[in-house]
Amino acid sequence: HYISKSTGIYHLTWSSGANFNNAAKTAQNVAELKTDIACSEQQTEDKDANDRDDTNRQPDIPDLLNKVHLTNDCLQTNPSTNCGANDVTSSTQLKFSLTLTQGATAATERFAAAWGTPLKVTAADFKLATEAIADANAALQKAKEAPAVIACNKRLVNYGDIASTSDYRLFVLKVLGGKPMAEKNEAADAALIDTAIEQAYGKAGATYATEYWKEVEATQVPKGDGKSEITEEVKKLQTTASRGAALARIFLKTQVQKQEQEKESKKVDETKSPDCSSKKGIECTGDCGLEGGNLQT
Repeated sequence: HYISKSTGIYHLTWSSGANFNNAAKTAQNVAELKTDIACSEQQTEDKDANDRDDTNRQPDIPDLLNKVHLTNDCLQTNPSTNCGANDVTSSTQLKFSLTLTQGATAATERFAAAWGTPLKVTAADFKLATEAIADANAALQKAKEAPAVIACNKRLVNYGDIASTSDYRLFVLKVLGGKPMAEKNEAADAALIDTAIEQAYGKAGATYATEYWKEVEATQVPKGDGKSEITEEVKKLQTTASRGAALARIFLKTQVQKQEQEKESKKVDETKSPDCSSKKGIECTGDCGLEGGNLQT
């Protein structure tokens, strides 16, 4: 689930006099949650991008770290019996360590006044076990709703995945609805789009997979092996990129064939002699001529 780099800081700031008499927490983002998710288009078609259900049917992330306790140990060059006001000098070390305990409440005393008692922080102070769990689930839910992830989870072969998307409906409007210049879906076009979809794929896309997509998958895609042209079926292509490239090759081949047909047709028109069979005398033109009183081509 791409939750990584959980780094952060916990600051205790010295007060005046270069000591910790009134030290207080001034910054904390320990266990900061990173929610950046990006899906690679090259590897997403027909692959699961996120296997957690996008509803609340699945349980929350387990609470694996739910007991947090912070202790302090005051050490000096010449150990003393306390670590009170003004006793922390430049040669003093402060050591903080984490242990696990449950139900600890945050300490309210000043550092110097509580020298002999381990300081406590709540789980929320470190965003572990309480707020972090809620954040993690909220981040996952938000990530699932990101356009990039939603796109990764949709498959063109599943009519239900694409039927309601604005892009698909716009394509239907352009190709099947008779409005090739349309740039967006208008409310007035809704009925036209629905009718076009039903005529093409049946009620609620009933024949989309069994008829239309079956033909798409069986389409032979031209592919060169360096010597000659070979073909492969669309259904064998797994990624969005490979299918896009296949469509481009099909389109290019169609265009080349069309241009060749037009050139051949033009060549025939330019070399064909005018028909003189129905013309007489001076009506004969072009390559027709009179020879011995007879029309010749």
